[in-house]
Order: sequence, then structure tokens, then C-alpha cells
Amino acid sequence: QQNNIGVNGAVSLGTALVANSRLEELDLGRNVVGVAGCGALVAATRSNSCLQKLNLQDNQLEILAGTTLAEELSAGLQMDLDGLLDSVLPRQSLAKRSLAKFNLAEAPSGSQLVSLNLRHNDLGSIGGAAVVAALQVTRTQLSELNLAWNGLGLEAAAALSNLLGPHSLCILTKLDLRDNRGLGASAVLPKALHRAACSENKDQSERKASKEERREPPQHLQRESAQHLRWLNLANIDLDSEGASLLAPAMVMFSNLEELYLYNNEGLGRTPRMIDLENWEAKEQKPIKVERARGKGILRLARALPHSLKKLALGSCALGPRVVTELLPILSGLPSLEHLGLCDNDLNEDGDQQRTLLHTAICKLLQSGVSVFKRLDISLNDLHDECAIAILVALAKEQRDIRIDFGANKVSAELREVVHGLRAHARKDQPQVPEHLLLQDLLHSPSWVWDCLRI
Repeated sequence: QQNNIGVNGAVSLGTALVANSRLEELDLGRNVVGVAGCGALVAATRSNSCLQKLNLQDNQLEILAGTTLAEELSAGLQMDLDGLLDSVLPRQSLAKRSLAKFNLAEAPSGSQLVSLNLRHNDLGSIGGAAVVAALQVTRTQLSELNLAWNGLGLEAAAALSNLLGPHSLCILTKLDLRDNRGLGASAVLPKALHRAACSENKDQSERKASKEERREPPQHLQRESAQHLRWLNLANIDLDSEGASLLAPAMVMFSNLEELYLYNNEGLGRTPRMIDLENWEAKEQKPIKVERARGKGILRLARALPHSLKKLALGSCALGPRVVTELLPILSGLPSLEHLGLCDNDLNEDGDQQRTLLHTAICKLLQSGVSVFKRLDISLNDLHDECAIAILVALAKEQRDIRIDFGANKVSAELREVVHGLRAHARKDQPQVPEHLLLQDLLHSPSWVWDCLRI
């Protein structure tokens, strides 16, 4: 990265890549490769099956670069790109327009890249939509796409919902959309995904109700592309409670999702803003009743999460102790959950009664029947000794070796010294434990208990 390769250098590299038979990864981040450079590099990947990963992050690529990338990702779309872009304008369906214009059974072959990183450029919503729309109707090998921090908004949301729908030829397993605040503002992406989910449910119902002779559907219509997605990052997109409520019904599309990142979306825990459902709901759909109370959106989304989920990151979402107390029992029902992130969520802002309820909820999560659970991050939450001690007691009682990130909380120097001492010394050299810390019952616990709590 950062080698001043520039446009000419990138074009030369693109020419050389056509004949490449060894290089598998190419990182050209922060090299100002320009429109021509990024186009030449991606064009080479249509014939080069050796190069698997291409990183073009931080290259100041703007909307024209987005349309160029779209054209070069697929050899057959140069003449049709305008039609694809028209189809992602507001209130139009990319799936219907693209299917009418393109015969997906005869779709062109495109880039043979497995991973494409376009993070932190200036593609904008139209440029991003162009890339996504091209991928939808092109046969590629791409499974990992990073569009983080590109100013994506309304048009890109429409294209993304169709990229993840049943009419897509692109089978992604990893999608990074973080830091695109236009996707969460006014619930743009949740609305688009909700439409896609409702449309698919309607299509399925119509197919079941049809009395026509049953035929095997084309291969590209046999599954939602979203069902292949394993990793999704929606951090810092300005997602709020209404957006979470609208996203919940769409989670049925992501039935095999394993990691979901929602951190830095403070609107999830704050009082919901009013949105006008009448302006976006399709006429044939019934209006959704959106919850108005604080945190109800994330609770509804939690209930809709797939059982395949292994990691959920909700740090810095301003959830507060009441919402988290309600949230933890819901998440304890996820059989595959291994890692839960709840750092920096103001968990100590309410009174003693609420703190007791929160501590109980945390301990019940640790003592739940989810045997695969391995890590809980509750750092940076102003939690005190009582919470740390309750956690230690719960872990010792259930013999659960779970890592608890408890750093940057208000742990007393006494408790910190005792825990570090018990961790460092052999049992015969145990330090003296003050009675008021209520740790006497833990002194004969297995040594691994003291390693579980990281303070």
C-alpha cells in the first residue's frame, strides 16, 4: 500500500495480470489508481483465474470509477449498464427490470476474483449501485465484497436487496457495508430488504397455490442468495429502532448467517424517530406497526435472528440496562451463539433494582444451556464489583470456562488485586481476601475461574 503507483502504474499492472499465473493476492490500497487503473485491474480478472483477492481501498474512487468497475466486472454489460442503473432508482424493482432485460440463463461470465475490497472510497450511492447491479446479473466467483465507507444510500440499498434476492447470480458469503450512514438513515436498507423478503414470500405463496403443472425452477431461482451469506457488517450505518423493526422480518432471508456486526448504531437504544410508513409501503402490503418504546426494535430483531448465528456485536449502541436485561434471555435461546459484544452501552445508569436485574440476566446467560457460548464483552460500561463477583460465582457454580471482557469498568483496586493475586499465585500462596468482597466461597474454585474475568 501507499507506493504512489498511480494511474499509469495500475494500467501497466492490469496488462501484466492478464498473463499472470502465480500471483494470488494484490493489495493496491492508497495508491490513487484512478478510473483507468481500477478498470484495467478488474478487467484483467475476467481472464485471470489465479488472482483471488484484490484490494483497492482508499483510492479516492468516485462515481465514474463505480460505473467503470461495473462494466469491467462483466464482459457483456457495457451496453446495458444504463438500463441497470435506471432500474435502481426509487420505487423501481431491479429484479423485475433486470430479468426482463437480461436472460440470466445466458448471463455473461465475469471476474474470477473471490474477494474485492473497495473500502473507504467515494463511489457514492449511484457508483456503488452500479457495481452491485452488475454483480447481480453476472456469473462471477466473487464471495467477499467490501463496500464500507462509500457514501451508499437509497440507490445502493435497492441494488443490494436484489443482489441478496432469489434473482441474483452472485453468491456472497461475506458483505461489509459498515460506515455507510445513508443505508440506515430513514431505514433505507431495512425497507429495501423488507420489500425483498415480502416479495419472495408472496412469490412462494403464489407458486404453491398455482394449479399449473409443476416444473423444476431454474437453478438461479432455487435459493435466495442471502442464504449463502455467513458474515454481514452493518456497523455505524445510522440504524435505529424503526430500522431494526423493519429489518427483523427480512432476517428470514439470512437463514445461515453466522456473524452480524451492528456496533456504533446508537439509534438502536434511543427513543425512536417517527417515520412515514405510507410513503414506502407497497399498496398490496399491510402497514407494519412499528414499536415506539426505547429498544423495542432491537428486541424484535433479536427474536428474528437465525439459529446459525455465532457472533453478535452490539457495542456502542446506547442500549442501557433495561434493554439489555430484556435482550439477554432472547439471545440465550440461540443455540449456536459463541460471542456476544455489549461494550460501551451505559449499563450502570439506572438504580440498584435495575442493576440487580441486569446482573441476574447476565448470570442466567452464562448458566444457560448454550454450551458453545465462549465470550461476553461487557467492557466500558461503568459496572462495579457486585457485577464482577456475581459473574465469578455463576461461572464457578456452572463450571463454565467463558471469557468475560470486563475492562474499563469501575472495579475496585481491592478486587482487582485479589483477582490478579489468585490468578498468579499457587493455592498455598493465596493472598488475603477482604470479607466484604464476598469471595470466600470461591477460594476453592478451579484456577481457570480467575482467568475467565479480564479486568
